[in-house]
Amino acid sequence: AQDQGAPILGAPFVLFYDDPAVTPTEQLEARICIAIDDSFSMGYQSFERGGVPDRRPPAAQARTLFDRAKQVVRRLVETAGPGDSFSLLRFCGPDRVLIAQPTPSRSAVLETLAALGPTEQPSDALPLAEQLRQVIRLPETPRRKHVVILSDFQRVGWQPTAEEEARSLRAAFRQLGQKGRLTLIDVGVPHASNTAIIDLTADRPFATIGQTTTMTARVRWFGSEDATASHQGTAAGELPQSCELQLYWDGRLRATASGRFDPTREAQVQFRLKVDEAGDHVVEVRCRSDALPADDRRWLVLPVRRSLRVLLVDGRPVGAPEETATFFVARALTPKGATAARAGVIQATVIRDDQLVGRTLSDSDCIVLCDVPVLTGDDLRALKDYVRAGGGVIIALGPNVDAAAYNAAAGPDGLLPASLGERVGDPAQPERVFGFDVGASNHPVLDVFRGNPEAGLETTPIFAYRRVRGADRSDVRVILAYDSGDPALL
Repeated sequence: AQDQGAPILGAPFVLFYDDPAVTPTEQLEARICIAIDDSFSMGYQSFERGGVPDRRPPAAQARTLFDRAKQVVRRLVETAGPGDSFSLLRFCGPDRVLIAQPTPSRSAVLETLAALGPTEQPSDALPLAEQLRQVIRLPETPRRKHVVILSDFQRVGWQPTAEEEARSLRAAFRQLGQKGRLTLIDVGVPHASNTAIIDLTADRPFATIGQTTTMTARVRWFGSEDATASHQGTAAGELPQSCELQLYWDGRLRATASGRFDPTREAQVQFRLKVDEAGDHVVEVRCRSDALPADDRRWLVLPVRRSLRVLLVDGRPVGAPEETATFFVARALTPKGATAARAGVIQATVIRDDQLVGRTLSDSDCIVLCDVPVLTGDDLRALKDYVRAGGGVIIALGPNVDAAAYNAAAGPDGLLPASLGERVGDPAQPERVFGFDVGASNHPVLDVFRGNPEAGLETTPIFAYRRVRGADRSDVRVILAYDSGDPALL
């Protein structure tokens, strides 16, 4: 259950019920339009002792907030007048309207209600209000109209942060209140608290056998300051200090780790695992079960490869081997003297740039264009399709590159993230030697070089490079820059 908050509606005749008991409607025939919240927070389990909600499990069986809401609806239908008719809506899913045309059949309403359960979707009051306005007009009738909404009124769904959405929500409920009686029934638990795993990521899209992979889980604690975090064992009024998570690899427990909550009530928990089996593996992280089990687990699928297939496209394939555009890239990917365990991790294949057309690009995990002068229309189409399908393309510039031809492939819908500008420096007559500013970036691709000057990145002399235009766009990230401040790697 996330932070609760009373919705700011401003509609007339708005009533809140803390107790799920519903008084019988007046004896006048009524058109009753019922909307029940089936968002995932309604799966929050409450335990009742003598009719009073409690979060700590006694001997009695747990009931979800959705169970409480369904009980209220059943009472409302069973105690309605003989001439009353009903419509039924739910908060989530594309089929929010379950019964649009009003029906006097109580059994039809109760059967539809019995088949419902909480979903894994968040609540959103604004689309619901729009649907209610449409349903309440069908058909136009002189009957008294009564709109009943049952929810736990989570702040995230009922108090939009955008002012325009908040105004639209208030206006929609104001119009509903003008159509007839509007009743809001709060079935939530006062001062509810919940620990949720809100994200799980790996530090790479796929791993290779023998590689250590870091997976990071983000955990957040939701609740009011005076909430009792009983599921964490803390005293009333205290926030939990830490959380413990378990990581399961293909259903088997592999590791346990913990993290401390920061002032924003979030914690990051990291796991480092060495993978040793190829294939697609299911990684699951679990926290200690609480009253809302739906967000106590998180999954991701991590592909593990025996090797990475890299296609090197040489735009300067003539001359001595060390003069070709791919020579040093191939050496770096498949170095001599590599250990037996790492020797076959990367399989590099070198082709000329005129051999790119007609090649099955999907056979490669990554393609590196090394000083390729121009990209033909067929090249561009093939490379764009390859990238859209999940492939990786690295474009390494050189003296043969035609900037104008490449700029035709730049932009948000193109192959290049930014367009190429003028060349800075002259290798034939160097007036200044440039270097990489490794310390200005925190991108993980540079982690292997940080604090390791012998790796060469921090000491490599650069005599010329090309400026780029458009690197300041919001959808472009500068991974590495020159010490002049110009981007080096996007």
